[in-house]
Amino acid sequence: MKGKDIAIGVLTIIAGVLILLLIDEQNRSKKKDLKIKGLRKQNKDLLTRTLKEKEQIPEDIKSQLIKLIDQYEGVEENVCNELIGVLALIEIGQEVKAIKDLAKIIENLLKEKYKEEKPFKGKKFIPLAKLIEYAKSKSFFNDREYNTACILRDFRNEESHQLNVNDSRNMTTLALIGGIELIVRLDLK
Repeated sequence: MKGKDIAIGVLTIIAGVLILLLIDEQNRSKKKDLKIKGLRKQNKDLLTRTLKEKEQIPEDIKSQLIKLIDQYEGVEENVCNELIGVLALIEIGQEVKAIKDLAKIIENLLKEKYKEEKPFKGKKFIPLAKLIEYAKSKSFFNDREYNTACILRDFRNEESHQLNVNDSRNMTTLALIGGIELIVRLDLK
């Protein structure tokens, strides 16, 4: 019996040590997650401050982007991170790339919305143009939203296939505002 008691005691000690190590690892993981969350918030705050100082971008765009980031933060981290990336691109004067990323966000939100619909069910790749047309055919997009989505798609395609894409300040501002508006509408509907 003594050998059996010793083996049980050793196994109990090993199990206790493993449980302590597991708890310690979970605590470290939680601390890392909190640190990452804090760094993301600092990054967002820094980008927000920098964006507010940038006078080229209309105040409306800045405030709407910040509102969207806050809205998606903690709910849909992928969208939130992409919006922070859009903010960073605007901050460094890369508005066309920011528009491309807004189009990507819209594309993914539309995919999520229609993933169970018959024309798209089970498909891994769905072109943005088909998603836009489908949203229009289902009366999800009205005429203005449809046209805005098409403008964003054109910007995205141009940015993806050409070097150093530029457009007028008015068109880029229109596309930025339109992209933000579509994301807001997708979230509301």
